[in-house]
Amino acid sequence: MTGLSANEGHSATRLAAKTRSVLGTLLLLSACSGPPVGPGEPIGFSPVNDDVGLGWSAYGSGNLTVTSFDGQLWAFAGDKNRPVAAYSSPDGLEWTERSADIGIEWSAYSDGVFSVAAHEGALYAAAGAKDRGVAIHRSSNGVDWEMLVADIGVEWSAYEDGQLDIASLDGSLWLLAGAKDRGVASYRSLDGRVWEPVVAETGIEWNAYSDGAMALFARDGRLYVLAGSKDRGVGLWASPDGAVWTRLVSDTGISWNAYSEGAMSAATLDGRVHVFAGSKDRGVRFFESSSL
Repeated sequence: MTGLSANEGHSATRLAAKTRSVLGTLLLLSACSGPPVGPGEPIGFSPVNDDVGLGWSAYGSGNLTVTSFDGQLWAFAGDKNRPVAAYSSPDGLEWTERSADIGIEWSAYSDGVFSVAAHEGALYAAAGAKDRGVAIHRSSNGVDWEMLVADIGVEWSAYEDGQLDIASLDGSLWLLAGAKDRGVASYRSLDGRVWEPVVAETGIEWNAYSDGAMALFARDGRLYVLAGSKDRGVGLWASPDGAVWTRLVSDTGISWNAYSEGAMSAATLDGRVHVFAGSKDRGVRFFESSSL
């Protein structure tokens, strides 16, 4: 080393080695336990298609939910003028109707809400409406369904414009439930029958008074939720345990409108996050992100 004594040279060499060791350790920790993205980092959702079809209508108080199952995307859509139908797609663009009526007890006339998630090789649906609790249904093929339990006992009310969404992570089903005059609570179940509360208030910024919507999904060992309502964009939150949530970005840029009774759902497939959002005067739009 030019200009350095022997001792200084040895010291510089040891410092460089220590620096490489520390950097290597940090990179290893990041790869093993760090979040795919952190708060404030750019997260992009790009529009793929302005209307994927699905025969869904916000004018009929329509409900829409998507999940990934058996290597494909599955969508379930219902409104006042029709029961809940099932569709599947390999890419989110071309959809095939699997059933015009899957038989789940749900009513758009009673402000009903339903959400579907793939879990342990089967599909599970949470469905609630006025004058009934949140029921759980199960299917092995997306077409034939059985009711597991009529009321799982979560704090939720269709009379208070309640929203609920489910996802699967680390061997458990997870459910988020929110309504007027209460925050968004989280619940967990191993089998879809027995549910335990995780936390009564997740801190997710969502408002039933502002016709808010949520889209829960799981990826890379974490739960994520897209949450939007009137006068704010669709934000993205993440949690490793369903209890502690961190907002990653306040506005993902997803085009969605709570003023037009919008619906929104998300699922992961082939390493990408697929978001479907619809509202009055527009079809179901398809957005995609690979940055999570």
